[in-house]
Amino acid sequence: MLLRIFFNLRFFNFSRKLTIVSVAVILSCSQPEEPYRHTAELIKYLSLDMNLELTDTIQYKFLLVPLKSCSPCVSETLEMAYMNRQDSSLFVFLLGENEKDDLHLREITMKLQYDNVFWDLDGKYLYHDLGLVGPTVVSIDKGRSNYFIRLKVENISQVKTHFNWK
Repeated sequence: MLLRIFFNLRFFNFSRKLTIVSVAVILSCSQPEEPYRHTAELIKYLSLDMNLELTDTIQYKFLLVPLKSCSPCVSETLEMAYMNRQDSSLFVFLLGENEKDDLHLREITMKLQYDNVFWDLDGKYLYHDLGLVGPTVVSIDKGRSNYFIRLKVENISQVKTHFNWK
């Protein structure tokens, strides 16, 4: 509608209108947009509910794992977290309870007992708009997200490649 009004203006010829639209598009595209639109809410959740204060000195990699989501996805994600536990910038958040009787999942979560693994059994994450529908990786550097992906069995190798993980 706005474009129709814009193009009906008689005092601009077509080439001038096209130039103005092109400049507007270029300017709007040059603004860096965060891949993960819930970054502010995630930082608020980490600070208020998980007592984790972020600094600007490292690039954080957050692995957010709602345990009630797809079992194969959760299992593969937790296996990846375990294999890359030496990465000090990787923080794993196990969200909710594992109500499924999944022995493999229990086994992996028992192996994930190290400093950068946090449990949110009370579901505090549910009080924040984090946009989680399954296991998710969010990378945050200086308060802005620079990488975001919803994990599926099919795209875990993409994440491993991106972060040079095993």
